[in-house]
Formats: sequence, C-alpha cells, structure tokens
Amino acid sequence: MQWEGSSPERIFILNKNKKKAGILLFWLLVWELAALLMDNPFLLVTPLETLRSILGMMTERSFYLRIALSVGKISLGFLLGTLGGIVFAVLSFRHSWLEELIEPIVRWMKAVPVVSFVVLLFIWFGSDWLAVCICIVVVFPILYIDLLEGLKKLPKPMLELRRVYCFPAMTALFYVYIPLLEPYLMAGLKLAFGLCWKSGVAAEVIGMTKDSIGEGLYLAKVSVDTGEILGWTVVAVGLCVLFEWLFLRLTRKLLEWQVPCRVKPYVEAPAKLQCIEITKSFGEKLVLRKHSAAYNPGQRDTLDWPSGAGKTTLFRILMGLEQADSGQCLTTGRGSYLFQEDRLIEHVSALKNVEMVTGDVALAEEYLSQLLDPKELPMPVSQLSGGMKRRVALARAMAFPADFVLLDEPFTGLDPAARQKAYDFIVKHQRGRVILIASHIEKNRGLEET
Repeated sequence: MQWEGSSPERIFILNKNKKKAGILLFWLLVWELAALLMDNPFLLVTPLETLRSILGMMTERSFYLRIALSVGKISLGFLLGTLGGIVFAVLSFRHSWLEELIEPIVRWMKAVPVVSFVVLLFIWFGSDWLAVCICIVVVFPILYIDLLEGLKKLPKPMLELRRVYCFPAMTALFYVYIPLLEPYLMAGLKLAFGLCWKSGVAAEVIGMTKDSIGEGLYLAKVSVDTGEILGWTVVAVGLCVLFEWLFLRLTRKLLEWQVPCRVKPYVEAPAKLQCIEITKSFGEKLVLRKHSAAYNPGQRDTLDWPSGAGKTTLFRILMGLEQADSGQCLTTGRGSYLFQEDRLIEHVSALKNVEMVTGDVALAEEYLSQLLDPKELPMPVSQLSGGMKRRVALARAMAFPADFVLLDEPFTGLDPAARQKAYDFIVKHQRGRVILIASHIEKNRGLEET
C-alpha cells in the first residue's frame, strides 16, 4: 500500500527489505526444525537458545573487549591489505617489470592454504598480530588483481581526454579514473571483506589470541557449549555484515566526492601551425599523402574535406595523439581539441565538465550560458540530449587555455539556429588563436561570420 508522499523508490526499497526479512525468517525456521528433529543440544541448539547464549555473554565485560580487539585488528589488516593492493596495482600498471617481479608472490598468496599461513605467521610473529597479518595476506592479492585488471582495461579515449586537457592529478583521479575503476574496486572489496573476516577469526582460534572472538570460540569448543559456539558465530557474522555495509557505504561516499577543480595558471601565446608533407597510413589504407599547410595566429579555417579524407587523423597528429609516417608537424604551445566524440564525464554536471578545464565555476558558467539554457547547467551530462552534449564539449574546448584550437565536427547534432549560435561562439572566443574546424558543412554555407 502506498502512503501519501511516498515515492516509487521508497516503495521498492520497502518491498526489497520485506523480501529479505522473509528469506531470513525462512532459514531461521529451517534451523529451528533441524534442531528440534535432532533433539540433541550437544549437536545443534535452537535459534532461541542461541540468543539466550548471546545475551548471557553480553553480561560479561570480556565480551565487549573481545569484540573491540578483534574488530580493530581485522579492520587494520583489511585496510593495510587494501592499501597495499591498490598501491602495488598502480605501480605494476606503470612499471611492467614490477608486475613480473611480484607475480610469483601474488600467485603464492592465492594458492597457499590460509591455515598454512596461520601456522607460519604464528611461529614468526606470535598470536598478537596474527589476525592482522592473515587479513593482509588474504586481502592484498584480491585487490591487487582486480584493480590491475581494471587499470589495464581503461579506455584509451578517456586517457587521451586527460592528456589533452591536462587534468591535475586529483581531478583526473576523481573524475576520470575512479568512475572507470569503481566496478573493479567495489567487486574486490566485497569479496575481500568476507574472506578477511572469516580468515581473521579463524587465525584467532588457531593462535588462541588473547581477548578475541577466536579465543571465545575456542573456549566454547573446549567446554563443548554448542549454544555459545553458535552465539559467537552469529556475533561474528553480524559484525562482518555490519562493518562491510558501513565500509562500503563510506567508500561509495568517498568515490562520489566531487573535489574542487584546480588548474595550473597558463598564459596563452597564439601559435603558428605548420604541416610539411605529412603522410599517414593505417595498414594498407593511405589517409594522408604529403599534406602541407601553414596556419598563422588569428587564422580560422574550415577543413571541409570529404568523409574519410583524413581530417581527424590530421588533428590527432597535430595534438600528438598519433605519429605521422613521414613529414613534420611544427606546433608551439599547447592545443585544445574537440574530439569527434563528446568525451564528457557523464555522471557529473555540464558545469562541472567545463569547470574541470577552467578551475573557475563562474568562468565555466559564463561560457556554458552562451550555448545552453541556465537550468541545464547543473544537470548530469547523462540526462542531456546529443546536441546539448555537443555544445558542452564545444564550450569546454573553447574555455580551455590553449594556444591553438582544433574542432572536429563541432556542429554535429545541431539544428541551423544552434549551429549558427555555436559558430558565433567560436568566433567570439578565438582570442587571436589559430582555430581549425573539421566539418562536412562548407565554409560559407549556412554560417555567417560576424
């Protein structure tokens, strides 16, 4: 039943929680029936008797001390293993020799039974830090392998975006890399957390770590108290679920954090571009053949070559994203490049996309408001139409402090009025720079220079 002020999302969450509660109740009933059928408290006690055991344990001060120390050590091991996995994944991605060097260690950590590590680490370090060390050993390879795989699958277009627009490290981390790596990171964390908790408690049991959940389980085993054994098991599972939920929730909040966009100051110096007999082939297909041209500061030119004639290839060579087979490209300073695709950061607003290259919200708003309705600026890019996205990408290219600007099909998806508005915007913000426009639209057809 839907009450006043409810939303579909709220109804969905409520129904989902009811379903989970129903499933939990079903398995509690199965547990109850199994205990009644066995009718042997040394083998299995009922859920109610287990609850009584937990309540009895809660009256003892040692119960809370065990929980505090176990949670602290297992959490510390998890965090150290996670941090180590992330750091070494990044370093291995950047240095292939390091990946080859530590590969045998990672394989060994994956293959060796946890109990073997427990025994060895107990001999080397004793029981006090046993849970911490075991958690590191369990978590490290999971995070390392998952994140390294994600890094190797980073899409080349987004890496080129960062390179062209010179995003600072924090901007690139939170707006380019993290959204792409989040699925790999979250999958690794979910798997690692459960294994870490189980292995940590098992290490405490084997090592008889003082004042720990594992010691509580061991003492219950010695006294053959099935109710207490199940009680400690339920407590361990509950703590695992609780802390996993809290940690993953905090992690998601951190990953969603929109850090301020700062850019290094850059003084534009209008550049001259010169191409000298540029030739470029892809396989047997010749794209550019001894292309020569020169463009002076303040010049604005449209390359209305036929489709497939090499406009995009020429722009990529000028930006240093491709290498010519022969010939020379002489450019000075840095360039701004409107890719043939929009290449926007979809999950953030149009305003944030431009702010990432200006470092100034007000300046970003000034540029965007000339091409979009003000109410569209705070909208996530994923909610914008194709034509709107193209205008956001154009605003970003023109706002970026650069010495020359290359615009690849800037009018794609725009109607004649919007196209003229975009062209006027380009002219207004030329600032003495060379601007090259690759477009199927002829130089003077449908565009009036102002």
